[in-house]
Amino acid sequence: MKHILRILSLFLVMILTAACTSAPEAAGATLLAAPKKTEVRGMKKTGASVGERQQYREGFTDALTAFSARAVRAALREDTENALISPASLYFALAALSGGAEGETKAELLSALGMAEGMTAAETAKLGYNLNIEDQMGEIRSAGSFWLNSGFSLSLDAEAVKRLAETYRMDVYESDFASKKAAKQIGAWVQDKTGGKLGNGEGEFSADPETALMLLHTLYYRDEWHDRFNKDKTAADTFTNADGSKTECDFMNTTYSVHTFSRYEGEGASCTISSLSLKHGSMMFILPDEGLTPYDILRDENALDAILSGSTESYAGEVVWQIPKFSYAAETELSDALKAMGVQQAFDMENADFSALLKAENEMPLWVGGVKQNMRIGIDENGVEAAGYTRIDYAGCPMPTDRADMILTRPFLYAIRSEGSVLFFGILNTMK
Repeated sequence: MKHILRILSLFLVMILTAACTSAPEAAGATLLAAPKKTEVRGMKKTGASVGERQQYREGFTDALTAFSARAVRAALREDTENALISPASLYFALAALSGGAEGETKAELLSALGMAEGMTAAETAKLGYNLNIEDQMGEIRSAGSFWLNSGFSLSLDAEAVKRLAETYRMDVYESDFASKKAAKQIGAWVQDKTGGKLGNGEGEFSADPETALMLLHTLYYRDEWHDRFNKDKTAADTFTNADGSKTECDFMNTTYSVHTFSRYEGEGASCTISSLSLKHGSMMFILPDEGLTPYDILRDENALDAILSGSTESYAGEVVWQIPKFSYAAETELSDALKAMGVQQAFDMENADFSALLKAENEMPLWVGGVKQNMRIGIDENGVEAAGYTRIDYAGCPMPTDRADMILTRPFLYAIRSEGSVLFFGILNTMK
């Protein structure tokens, strides 16, 4: 009998499946366990802060940034359509996946993460806690849950699952996946955790009765610009799409007389980088030089690491901004990307080892069947809103001037960052 482990993440959903199960009558979802409640961080109207940010172990944010760069390069293939993934959500997914793995399967997952097991286990909960903010300025919400199939015959180690849930700050539910109620229960949970942006698609979380376990991680981000764009300065202009066609759309405009920016210059890849502050994070924009595409930047093995780590040479001067207002959704299949990052055994039905989740040593095998992310983003004069989920179905040269024109009228890359992590990374190729 065959079993499949699928993972979904920003949302992460990890699904363990098998070829046959017993399917009792539908039952309501039951909360079996939950991590200890922690205070939601934020800022009161008086200016006083609520909750203390947890400090990461030395080297964690560097490792997380390096993982994000590898994941983006592996996942974003050349295309003319818009793209968006969540490195942070994928990190949560793989960290939790590694927690239930053993042997070479675990070693490959930790290698892909670029961290030792002790760091992954200890720091993931801190990251989840820090990405838990809500106040009058915005909201960041990281949440996770395990969903156990009450109608599945595989002998999962419930205590091991609960320990894993505590380590990675996840609720544990039980529901009958043979019932249509399960999809509605899971969808309602996702909607609640993502401000209603995701989880309401028809059949989006229909669960196969042969699925033994679903691990779901959600990430939601809503934030205001530190300095809002003046709507009176928003004006129509032309965006040149990746395929050469042109689209007239609204652009937000502002100029900072003193603002930081940087340059990356490599062989065949060069760009200007600058960021705009948000109340709880920042949004970095990466504009390839004229005649280059976003994928020229991604093909350079050093570019993204240097850009995301901040090791490009910085300058201070006038920065002229022209940013298109945009919103779009994107879906990305990530199985091949993870395999390219060295995760092989987890996809191998003969060699995958997720025995840490099972009671018996001779229990039938589990493996990863597929990995997919669904994302949604929108930006306007006020700020940014983004949400998504991962479904695993288990330079250089000195600047010649102290001025940078971030005139984003052609394809560009961007990253939304907070709490030391790259929450979202995208490419705007086309304005529709």
